[in-house]
Order: sequence, then structure tokens, then C-alpha cells
Amino acid sequence: MAGPMNMQTMTLHPQRLLVLVAFVAAVIFTIVSIASPAQSSLVEVDAAEKANLLTPTEEQAAAESEMPMQEVIQEIRVERDKSVTQTVDEGKCLNPYSQKGFIWFPNDKEETDTTYVPFYPGMLEQPFASIWNEDGTPTDPTINGDRYYPDDRPPYDLMATAPHRWMQDFRRHYILLQKSRGNTVSDDDDSDAALANPRKPIYTKLEEAELQALEERLSWIRNTRVLIVSDSVDRYQATFMCDRFGEALVTGPTGHQTASWCHVPYWNFTVTNWHISSTSTTRPDWWWLKNMAVVPFERRWKEFYQGSVRDVIGMNGKSPDLLIFQTGIWDHKMFVTGRRAKDNAVDFNYQRSLNWREMRFYMQRVRKIIGMMRSTFGDDVPLLFRVTTLRQGDFENVGIHNIIRAARFVSRELNIEVMEFGSLVQGYFQFYIDQLHVGKGPLSVLWSNMMFWYLFRTQGGIEVKGELMKLPEPQEQKNVVQNWKLCHDVFMNDPK
Repeated sequence: MAGPMNMQTMTLHPQRLLVLVAFVAAVIFTIVSIASPAQSSLVEVDAAEKANLLTPTEEQAAAESEMPMQEVIQEIRVERDKSVTQTVDEGKCLNPYSQKGFIWFPNDKEETDTTYVPFYPGMLEQPFASIWNEDGTPTDPTINGDRYYPDDRPPYDLMATAPHRWMQDFRRHYILLQKSRGNTVSDDDDSDAALANPRKPIYTKLEEAELQALEERLSWIRNTRVLIVSDSVDRYQATFMCDRFGEALVTGPTGHQTASWCHVPYWNFTVTNWHISSTSTTRPDWWWLKNMAVVPFERRWKEFYQGSVRDVIGMNGKSPDLLIFQTGIWDHKMFVTGRRAKDNAVDFNYQRSLNWREMRFYMQRVRKIIGMMRSTFGDDVPLLFRVTTLRQGDFENVGIHNIIRAARFVSRELNIEVMEFGSLVQGYFQFYIDQLHVGKGPLSVLWSNMMFWYLFRTQGGIEVKGELMKLPEPQEQKNVVQNWKLCHDVFMNDPK
């Protein structure tokens, strides 16, 4: 049995005392670190959080707050969640282009009033929708008691709910801007006629005020980037849109069926088109374009697009502000041409429906390609699948209809919203410039307005039934993901 300790035993050497104190301090530091993360790690987390979450205004408020940064960030998240819930609850998530409706244009050439007019629930109960007056007479004019239906402008109350005409605004801004600089430009978009009859424009005080108002309403587009991964249908539409800004679409060194882009310096706004030549994994001998050496998207990505990824990144630093994807016409051509080669046939059978193996291949390949883009730009990149347009020709679109339905299914499976342009313009073949391409005119204005509606949303804008309820703030450009998520779940519930 050990004897009692004496005082000498309890006395510690000074060096041992220092070691003990250091040990106790280390234990206390470890306990504190577990309860509250070390300041150095907090700095790293804060920097990442601030870069991805906080706007400059919020960052300044957080710096002035006495609360720990993590608590400030958590409060901001809670408030934003409340804002999202409130916005959804108030019915502010309405996509006009996914509603039933019609395209309004006064005539085949006039673009000023071109718009999509949606039918919102309850519209049939509105006075302007009645076909009878209170006294029982028809609201339409009659001849010998029979109604007739003149092509006049739809009633104001209906047109007021149409989505904002962004392309018309941008075109008007361009015209007024040129006038303010003393340049000649035609108000009716007929630049050849304007150049043939040059005159010094008269720029009035009223137009100066109008230009200032447009400047304020349109400033959200500054510094934005749109990437379109699609075929020549969208490339043509981008060309027509850029022309209304007074800019041309530039073709890259590898040709127009690889990369092209348009940059509007005044707004620092850029649209880029990366051409996709079907979902094929090979370049078959029967490929119809003999000068197209690279077909599979994986090779095109590596050889044509990967090196220019940084050029399509927006202010968020991670992805384009909007990514539009579409493939369909080339896939239809691929399946039809491949079957012709297999059967050693003379004619192309565009009337044939796609079989299960073809649709399965298409869907799996679309999933793979979308996965490649998401791995580059992030799973949460604002992404749309644009509905494929039809071929101009009798009985030639059965396969494309198969592809559209398959694309809708894949989009829903991958949580991707659908841009309905292809479905809205079905049957308007009088506006095509050839068998495949929608020409410049009312439908190309519609395409631009749809694209701008989605881009406006990525920047933090909210529009409901034609009313601009919220214009984006400059600091919101970094938060395209948060802005997109605001209504994404609501729009994904669209039954289409």
C-alpha cells in the first residue's frame, strides 16, 4: 500500500508546469473549437457563402452587424425562403407561354404588335369574352343577320395580359439611340429603304424622355450571357434578333455548323450558339453532309466548344445566365437516312413513325448530353429544352412528334423546364423561308420575346399577366440560380 504523498512529491518543476498549462489550454481550445468552429475555417466558409449568396448590400449589412456571420447568412436564407413562399402564394409564378392562347400579329410583315396572347383561367367570364350584348344582340358585326369576324385588334383587357414585348422595346431603344447620335435608321425595320433615302433624323425632347424610360426598363440585360446548344433553327432566330440590335452573328473559324455568336456592346449582352448535329455517337458513311467530319457531341464538345466555355459564363461566375438546349430535326434526319441506307432504298421515308429502339436511343443520348453540360455549368444552371419545330411538308412530321414527346418525358425526368416555341408556331409554314427554318418576321419576334422573358426571370425579374411586378436589381445578377428556383417547382407542375 502506498504511503501518503509528501509536499515534495506534489511540487512540480517549472518546465513541467508549463507543459501542463499548455496541455490544458490545448484541451480547452479543442472543446471550444468543437462548440464553435475555428475563426480561420469561418473565414473560408464566410468567403464562399458571401460569394455565392450575399448581394453587395447584404454583405455590407452583414459586416456592420454584431451577429456572427453564419447567423446573418442563416437569417438571410430564412427571409429568402419566406419571400419565395410568399411569391408563390401570391400567384406570381405564371408562365404566359405555357398557357393556352394564340399568336397575335396584324399582318404577315408587321412586327410591332406581335405577341402571344395567353388564355388565363376565368377569361371566358370576362365581359370582353361575351358573344352577346346585354340586349341580346351579337357583339360581332353582322350582315343580313349573319355574324362576320373582322381582323381587328383584340380587346385591350385581353391584350393587357399578354407577356411584355421585350424585343419591340429593345428595337425601339436601338432606333432612338441611333437618332440621338444623329444616325439614320428606319422605324419600320426596313434598313435598305432608310439607307436609300438618307436623312438627318429629328430627335425630339419627347423621344429623349422615351429613350431614358427604355434605358431604365431594359438595363437588366447588361452583362448577360445566353448559350444556345441547338441547330440552325435557333441560329437563324439568334441572327434575326441580333439584327434588330444592329449587330451581326459572327461565325467561328470552324464554320457556322460549329460555333457562332453575337455581341451587343452597348449592353454587353452576348448570345452564343453551339451547333449540335443530332445525338449520333458515330459519323456513318451515309451521313448526308460529306464536309461534316465531326458528328458525335462528345467530339464536338472537345474540339469546338470546351475551349470557349469561359466566354459564355455570366456574372455569376459559374454558368451562362440562360442555357437553351434542343435537338430533334437532325435526329429525325439521322433515323430516316439510316433506315434508307439499311434498306438500300431510293426515297427518304419521313412518314414513318420512330420505333422503340430509336426513341430509347434518343432519350438516353439526350440525358447523357444534358449531363455533360450540367457537369460543366452546374446541376442548377437555368436550363430550358426548346420544343422542336416541324418540317414544312405533308405527312413528314410523325417522327418529329415522336421526338417531341420523348423530349418532354426526358425533360420532366431531369427536372428541366420546356420552352414551347416549337409547339406555338406549329402550322405557320407561311413564315418559313425554306423547308425547315422559321424566317424573320412575326414568329422570330415571338422567339426573341420568349427568350427575353426567361432571361428576365434569371436576373430576378417578375412579370405576371403582362405586369412587370419587379425589375431586376444589378446585384441580383450573381444569383441566377436563386432567381430561377423562385418559380421553377411551380412551372415544373405544368402538365405538358
